[in-house]
Amino acid sequence: MIQMITPPTQGFYTLNDVLSPEECQKIINDLPEEGTGSWAGSLYETDDLPGYSEFIARRYRCDANMRKYIAERTGVVSPKMYVCKYIVGEGAKTHRDGNKFTINILLNNDFEGGQFLIKNRYPIDLNVGDAVVFDTETFHGVRPVTSGVRYALNIGL
Repeated sequence: MIQMITPPTQGFYTLNDVLSPEECQKIINDLPEEGTGSWAGSLYETDDLPGYSEFIARRYRCDANMRKYIAERTGVVSPKMYVCKYIVGEGAKTHRDGNKFTINILLNNDFEGGQFLIKNRYPIDLNVGDAVVFDTETFHGVRPVTSGVRYALNIGL
């Protein structure tokens, strides 16, 4: 059962148990080999959103089967579903997304570093399957991973 674990007073929500640890692991296991399929880096940059630019080196655009699997488990249907992979030394500088809302679900916890930040000052501690939900105006980022590999599912609404 999904439960809100922080109030929206800072412009974001955190939710626990959006996906089970087993569902998260299945998503990771079902990713194609990096460099094949829909793996790509992505640069976000637009003139209409000042401060809106970020490059994520390893991002997989979920295929139809994975989107269906995720939608059946979360109740969220969106064509904008991506798995972001961060290896040692990688993170995401503070940026904004181009979605009205973003749901970011942590898929694993066998890494160090890689803490999710809201507004560059609110570190968010998530367990596997927990999510943070925020709007397009909310600046956020990921601290660099110091060991292991971090996976997160991003759903744009």
